[in-house]
Amino acid sequence: MVIQKQYDIQSLFPINHPPLVRVVLYYLKQHGITEFGGVSYFSQIYYEDIEKSLHEAGFKEKGYIDKLIIEEWNKADKTYFLFTLTRFAYNFKTNYRNWNIEKYTSIEVQNRNQKLRDKYYELVTVIDRLQGYLDSSELRLRIDSNYIDRETIYQCLTPFCTISVKCDELGNFSIKYALAPDLRSMITDLLVSILEKRISDTQMTDLKDYIKPTIFESDFKDRFTTRLKENSIHYKGFKKDFPIFVLRNKYR
Repeated sequence: MVIQKQYDIQSLFPINHPPLVRVVLYYLKQHGITEFGGVSYFSQIYYEDIEKSLHEAGFKEKGYIDKLIIEEWNKADKTYFLFTLTRFAYNFKTNYRNWNIEKYTSIEVQNRNQKLRDKYYELVTVIDRLQGYLDSSELRLRIDSNYIDRETIYQCLTPFCTISVKCDELGNFSIKYALAPDLRSMITDLLVSILEKRISDTQMTDLKDYIKPTIFESDFKDRFTTRLKENSIHYKGFKKDFPIFVLRNKYR
């Protein structure tokens, strides 16, 4: 007995789907992938529609997203009995991160991205060493996280500064950092000078256009402590002899 797959034909239409799902369906259609499992995907999608969907999905331009879509389609397990075009599109939307397209960028961009990775870890090492000189157990805390959201690849959070590596929709990395406005009242002038100089030295390189300051939000300290409590079973409050504590979160 042959069991016929049942499909909701209306679900194949892109009208009410999220922007990135519409983008995926469009590029599948553009590459001739309009049918799967005996069901035709025959809805009309025009270039103007996809331009709008790309913008709504957070893309300034197409970039390499179509290459990633087709590569992921070719790798997808199509033997799964619930596999459909729209299910693939929604799975793509759920798993998509900007750094997935870095592999399609030029060698020049990839080399620059690697330099930015290296500079990020150099700055985190500086922060780690500075924290070793601090008496305050609160200021010696740090949260290191990887793959947090669509843009953020690496992130280092402390009560007095933040630094992260971001990736845009074209696969370009950048470093974003923020220093607390009252930094000099939190740690010594000498340590502040060391941190500022290391950041300044990094900005004096050929990477200067990709290392930018951001605003240190006024409620960051409270949010930092809240996040530490939520993510660490080891957090017992601040103690006098509390060592440098690094909570490493990996979301990927």
